[in-house]
Amino acid sequence: MEAASPATADLLHLGALLASEPIPEEIFLESAPELGDRLGPACSSRYAFTAMISAAHRLSLLQRDPEPRTLMIHRLVQSVLRDGMDDKMQRLWAGRAVRAVNRAFRDIKFPNWAVCELLVPHALVCAAEVKNLGLNTPESVKLLNTAGRYLVINPAGRYPVERGRLDEARALLDRALAIAEGFGLEHPLTALILNSSGYVDAISGNQARARDRWQRALDIYGRVENPDPMEEVLILDRLTYIYSRLWDKGQAEVYSRRALALRESTFGARHPYTATGMEYLAGLLDSMGRHEEADVFMRRATEIRSAVLEPGDSDLSTILINQAQHHTSLSQFPLLVRNRIVDVLQRRH
Repeated sequence: MEAASPATADLLHLGALLASEPIPEEIFLESAPELGDRLGPACSSRYAFTAMISAAHRLSLLQRDPEPRTLMIHRLVQSVLRDGMDDKMQRLWAGRAVRAVNRAFRDIKFPNWAVCELLVPHALVCAAEVKNLGLNTPESVKLLNTAGRYLVINPAGRYPVERGRLDEARALLDRALAIAEGFGLEHPLTALILNSSGYVDAISGNQARARDRWQRALDIYGRVENPDPMEEVLILDRLTYIYSRLWDKGQAEVYSRRALALRESTFGARHPYTATGMEYLAGLLDSMGRHEEADVFMRRATEIRSAVLEPGDSDLSTILINQAQHHTSLSQFPLLVRNRIVDVLQRRH
């Protein structure tokens, strides 16, 4: 195979460092720049990729399932290939495997759930290689973080979590934190892992440690250049949540307003993500009995979302119903809101 198709031989070497589970083709196709001078160009398009693997498929060195677009390399083939690698070569391909899986496993939102499920076994094998080979790189930290988040995140995105792989997630994040802190106690990657670790602490019942981790991460973001605004907003939202329910709603309001200001400065005053911050703040103010203030933010949020959603969109009907419930708590039910709900539901059904 090395003589007939060097790129295919490289693909098999990379596959040997992954799990003996179906391998999503995204691992190869989305990470072409990370895969070297021979394999990279062959993964630059699906056509080139399909042509490359045909020889290995004919020799039964791998199997391809075209429907989910996965490859399967038998574990005995993997074992033979691994045994044939010296330490230098194993580190080379393990490092490429980490970078490739990291690229493919970067978006764990619900629409990508099926691919994420396929990626998990490979992420866990890569995590073992990170530990065994000492692959202490930024890409390793990011992959460990993504895998750890996925193992505990609720598919519906709600809080608290409904998945139960906390011990696995904690082990991955502890390793990631140790690597990140090697880059610096105030490195952005340290803040990234503190955010994720705090979430695991919170859903494990240790809210005080979660608060401390999130506060430390927030302090780091306050001192570094060009912090990740999405991560910073997420931390502020989480601090808002636990303070509002456990300690101090006044402090929760401080965090919620900071999160809203950051949303507005990053995404603009008319962005749906900014509307989300307004809804969070409205809910907090409502729980504090400040209904009129809450109403201002709820109305603004509804206006923003109404401008970007179609009249029959189910998200808009949900927003309008939430606003109606809010007005009901004020002993109000504006005719305009009622009529718009009726219109949306008629279009929807």
